[in-house]
Amino acid sequence: MVTKDTFLKDLSKADLKKVQEALTRKGFYTFPDGIFGKDTARQFANWKRSIHMGIPDKIGKESWAVLFAPAIVPDWGNFKSKVSKYFTVGEVSQNSRERIVYNTVHQANVLRLAAELDKVREAWGHPIGVTSWYRPPAVERRVRGSFANHPFGFAADIYPLGGGSIWAFERWLDKFWGRKGGLGYGAKKGFVHVDLRHYRRWNY
Repeated sequence: MVTKDTFLKDLSKADLKKVQEALTRKGFYTFPDGIFGKDTARQFANWKRSIHMGIPDKIGKESWAVLFAPAIVPDWGNFKSKVSKYFTVGEVSQNSRERIVYNTVHQANVLRLAAELDKVREAWGHPIGVTSWYRPPAVERRVRGSFANHPFGFAADIYPLGGGSIWAFERWLDKFWGRKGGLGYGAKKGFVHVDLRHYRRWNY
């Protein structure tokens, strides 16, 4: 285990092999031999990009914890099932059967966003509510959405359940979210939109 930022190539053979094994379990295939090479470097960089972490050639305390965290396998038909430490399938689907996430790519996007929202929850220090997350095409048409984010699982409209006003939350989140993806200023409507598509800012 590492306790400070370390270049992947400088890990001990035992630690590097653990990293290679963890990457392979997550679908970033390597040959777990404890030997640093271009394939391991590339797959590690791909994994860090997939979770929106920078510095693709270093592993630190946080990225180590994420890499070795027990996998969450939600029961997508059970609204009480967890998609992350703090969020549930019910919050993703608004407890609606028509919003169940069946598409496996969309499920992966939900899990990526949930991991980021866990970070928001912990940094803000109070629970976060969700007004809308996954919206399949039929729902997106009904609410006259843009079909850009919510139908793919990597967008959510959120609000604070303590710690300050929606306006204060929006200002704070604008800085905290940084360049992870998009952020829509919807405080006047009771939510702030976040997504992992690409960097963008706009008003509702």
